[in-house]
Amino acid sequence: MYLFIYFCVGWKTICDATHEATCYVTLGQPAYVQLVATNTTYQMSLLKGNDRVFVFRRSKVTFQDSFNSTILKRWFFDSTNGTLLINPADKRDLGTYRVEIYDENTGTQTSNHNIQLTIKASPPTLSALCFNGERRVTCVSEEHNPQYSWSLAEGSTGVDLKLSTDNSTLSVRGDLGMTVACTVKTHSGMTSTSQTISPCPGISPVFISVWLAEIITLIALLVGGCYLYTTNSTPVMPGQKSRFLVLLLRT
Repeated sequence: MYLFIYFCVGWKTICDATHEATCYVTLGQPAYVQLVATNTTYQMSLLKGNDRVFVFRRSKVTFQDSFNSTILKRWFFDSTNGTLLINPADKRDLGTYRVEIYDENTGTQTSNHNIQLTIKASPPTLSALCFNGERRVTCVSEEHNPQYSWSLAEGSTGVDLKLSTDNSTLSVRGDLGMTVACTVKTHSGMTSTSQTISPCPGISPVFISVWLAEIITLIALLVGGCYLYTTNSTPVMPGQKSRFLVLLLRT
């Protein structure tokens, strides 16, 4: 039977793996795993299958090159508090590990237990936009082969809903604001994100009035410009006064 217990130290969340445990880590983020209680003197080994991850003996930690190379070091073990750090956590870290602990003075094995390291699915992201009075909310997950599902908060009635073929986009018609939640299910687990979306902005009467006034002003300027251009471009015969000049004199 696997148990998973987490506790916080400062801003760090540490998985208690001093016994049989399942630890969930987020891809790309540091993972802290407590392997040993700190009030003992010990020697220990951590194995993944038949591969040895590291050995702690005589106050010295030795990692295998397949886990920590001279170029890339992601694994660290602090013997003073018995905590393992993986930074950043990677999909390759998924699996079952075995912890073997021995009393440093007598050499007697004091613990032999398994740890299941599971990658926690990262939460999806939501984005919303308006298109022809319709709100479209898109859910995006970086996980492999995600399965999308949606839920609405209570009281979200009087709206017309439509889903895309892969269920990743929700189209909403209605004049009410609402809170929607997208849930993503993958092999890594299930996680969700919620967001409150507002109605699409409509066209107000003030906007229509201003828009019509601008159109009328523009048409008046165009008509006036065409009239002046036509008047001034008409040839003036000898002895004939320019209608434009007469118009100016009268004004």
